[in-house]
Amino acid sequence: MKKLVLLFIFCWFTVSIRSQSITSFGKNTGEFSPMLENLYQMMKKQQYKMTLDGKERVVNVGWIRDETHVLKAMKYWQPEMKDVVEFFLEKQKPEGLFMDYIYPIEDGVSNRSNFFEPKYCLVLPKDKKIMHRLPVEADVEYLMVEAVLYIWQATGDESFIKKWLPALEKGLLYMMSDPARWSKKYQLVKRGYTIDTWDFMILPMTIPEYAKRFGDPSRGIMNITDTTRMGIMHGDNSGLYAACRQVSQMHKALKNEVQAQIWEKQA
Repeated sequence: MKKLVLLFIFCWFTVSIRSQSITSFGKNTGEFSPMLENLYQMMKKQQYKMTLDGKERVVNVGWIRDETHVLKAMKYWQPEMKDVVEFFLEKQKPEGLFMDYIYPIEDGVSNRSNFFEPKYCLVLPKDKKIMHRLPVEADVEYLMVEAVLYIWQATGDESFIKKWLPALEKGLLYMMSDPARWSKKYQLVKRGYTIDTWDFMILPMTIPEYAKRFGDPSRGIMNITDTTRMGIMHGDNSGLYAACRQVSQMHKALKNEVQAQIWEKQA
């Protein structure tokens, strides 16, 4: 009997190891193989651990936008993808907006809380961290949809998308209704008049001159007011279109046919 138990344990252990998929670059990658391996190693080396809400989490980038873009590749390697994305989902504001980044509270970015509206700021005293949403940007909500999609694709965890679809929908509705994000005139997403998808607007003077006269340049390049020059950026709107279809795709997986059709039509 003892021998049978040991044999069972050995077989289970062997099958478990063999069933764990490991991504690698095959022979067909040819001369590109070293470059691809170097890119992977670069991303791997950039990872770090951060304790948030009492849980140690693996972070690729402290900005949810960049975290999402990195997951396009790291979803093939990273064992735990949910930690950071779920943390940002949990910190969604009542309006529906999501935060942009997280920094140590002693970092200089904390000064932005002095001129950003309160809804764009979140202090985490226990973790000694601060989060902001850069008011000038309009892409975070559709990128959150993209991040959740990648996690679902990599894990097949339908309970995860079922849990967070309401938050994702709330975020997209915020994009399509908030006066700071939606142009009634053009029926499109708007943002501060930035250079493409970057997070800064052009100042009427050099940065050193602005800092000398008005203080932190972030006030002028990242904040928006009622008089801020706004623009329609193609990426925000193609991103919203894609996110609506991605939400529809996730609803289909959950057999929510009515919601799937609603979001497909919205796209």
